[in-house]
Amino acid sequence: MTNEPPPPPEVPSEQSRALRARSSGTGLTEFGSAPLSFLYQAQTHSGQTITGSIEAVDLAAARALLESMQLTVMDLQRDQPTKRRGTVGESEFLLFNQQLAYLTQAGLPVESGLRLIAAETRRPGLSRAVQGVADDLARGKPLGEAFESRRGQFPRLYGRLIDAGVAAGNLPGMLFNIGRHLELVSRLRGAVMRAVAYPAFVLGALALVLGFLSVYVLPQFKEIFTEFDAPLPNLTQFVINSTVWAPWVFGSIVALLLLWPVLWRGVQLAGMDTVVADGFALPLPLIGPVLRHGLIARWCDTVRLCVEGGLDLPRAIDLAGDAIGSPSLKQDGRRMQKCLGEGNDLPSCGRLSVIPPTVVTTIDLAARQNQLASALDAATELHRQQAESRVGTVNAVLLPAMIVLLGLIVGGIVIALFLPMLALMNSVM
Repeated sequence: MTNEPPPPPEVPSEQSRALRARSSGTGLTEFGSAPLSFLYQAQTHSGQTITGSIEAVDLAAARALLESMQLTVMDLQRDQPTKRRGTVGESEFLLFNQQLAYLTQAGLPVESGLRLIAAETRRPGLSRAVQGVADDLARGKPLGEAFESRRGQFPRLYGRLIDAGVAAGNLPGMLFNIGRHLELVSRLRGAVMRAVAYPAFVLGALALVLGFLSVYVLPQFKEIFTEFDAPLPNLTQFVINSTVWAPWVFGSIVALLLLWPVLWRGVQLAGMDTVVADGFALPLPLIGPVLRHGLIARWCDTVRLCVEGGLDLPRAIDLAGDAIGSPSLKQDGRRMQKCLGEGNDLPSCGRLSVIPPTVVTTIDLAARQNQLASALDAATELHRQQAESRVGTVNAVLLPAMIVLLGLIVGGIVIALFLPMLALMNSVM
């Protein structure tokens, strides 16, 4: 392991950039100790405050490494990896954010408001998290950094948005905007769940019916047909042979649907939920458009949130991609940032994978006319309506399709079971 070079002399103060450093390999190779992660707040030689995390074998080694990088250490503490277990729930956080917005709007100091919320809430996890933020404020840590150091408990980038609200001198406005954004996300998530839950329920019911037939009905007909001692029609033979594999197939479908919440939770904890959604859900013919319009609406609203917080457009695009976590949206955002960095207009980026040309053109024109926030708000509402209307389309198409599929399968089984009997009756007559 090689030594890291010293940090760059200029770090933009508005970004509160987290610098990551690793300890030298001496301690690790001599004693075989695994590196630990430490959160720090330090000042550069020019007096600029920076925060971040550093890996070292112990607290003393972390402090020595920071000092060797010509940084003055102001705060240094162990980063607890178990904090993620106390993640604040979505509904809990929405209520907390609203309470904090109203208290700050009323003029109550933030630290006092946090302690008041922590004392009143009946949720132990939320109470401990909010109390920890208040304690950090009492030790002199900025509000945004206090939330950012608990990024495993609070939503992604909440601390950075808080920083933007404080820098703009409008923390209550930013908190209200965050609450509005969370309500939008919850509404879109509900639309996606309605689009997915209905076909999943019908598919599960279909699998149960076919599983029952393959386990309890078809084996009895198999015994009857064995006594005929006559060749069976191809369709009948296929249905009878399906008793070997059909119970496993239909049972697996039911088990997968029942275990899906647990499996999806594991995918989320592994950080692969957005990759799975982009790779498998977006290309689907009916559910894919619902997800796509939902992603666009969330992205537009997050960019609006950052712009109203005082961030420039490239930085807002960057934070929006990080907040949503979609790899496709991140790639689109990087292409847009590249065009802006090269001094080109956004339509010159070409066709993006998720963000449609209409949104790109709208952002470009609105930015030139200084109406970016209102244009993004209109784009958000448009794609939200598109996502919710597509849910109705999914239900309208899937219901007849599932009924027709069920009729074809059950009808085919009935015909296959009666074909030998009809042949036997014809031979007797």
